[in-house]
Amino acid sequence: MQPPIFLIPGQQLRKYDIYRKTSKTDEKGKVTYTVDEQLIGTVSGSLVKVGQSEAERWKQQGHSVTHKIVVRGATKAKAEDVLVFDGMRYYVHAKENRAQLGRFFSLYCEYRSGV
Repeated sequence: MQPPIFLIPGQQLRKYDIYRKTSKTDEKGKVTYTVDEQLIGTVSGSLVKVGQSEAERWKQQGHSVTHKIVVRGATKAKAEDVLVFDGMRYYVHAKENRAQLGRFFSLYCEYRSGV
């Protein structure tokens, strides 16, 4: 028997829609992104605010990460995707394979209010 899982408010599983910007490369090799985003799927995960040390680690790499979404199993989401839940948009900066087993993934995101 597994021990019970204790969740604090805000850490329950939520369904996020995954949107991806489409890009085009012209004959000169310039990449342009379209304004409309394409829905590519959904993902269920737990939303957690990153700690101060983790936020500092990402800031040193040039990313302002505010939240982490932990997903069980494989996901189609990758860097530069947008996750939407209830009108809130989270911009994915990185995807990390937890424990290198492919069972849990962490999506490091930035929440931007008013965008």
